[in-house]
Amino acid sequence: GDGGSGAALVVQNLPWSTSWQDLKDLFKKCGHVVRADVMSDQEGKSKGFGTVVMSSSQEANQAIQMFNQYELDGRALAVKYDKFAS
Repeated sequence: GDGGSGAALVVQNLPWSTSWQDLKDLFKKCGHVVRADVMSDQEGKSKGFGTVVMSSSQEANQAIQMFNQYELDGRALAVKYDKFAS
């Protein structure tokens, strides 16, 4: 394996109501979601972006194809590779 690099994604422009569970359920359509996180501030409010790690780079690529510009609650998501992932 490639140590999971190339399978980590950043999802931007998330609706404020989106939880990590919502994110995981959405991305499960593309394969196995290793983990999903929505970034929040100290008060626990969403910052409007999150990360999703798929189990393979193929699944991550499929997720970008499927969910980049995907409309969720009236917002077009931006999905791209997480260049900060190890």
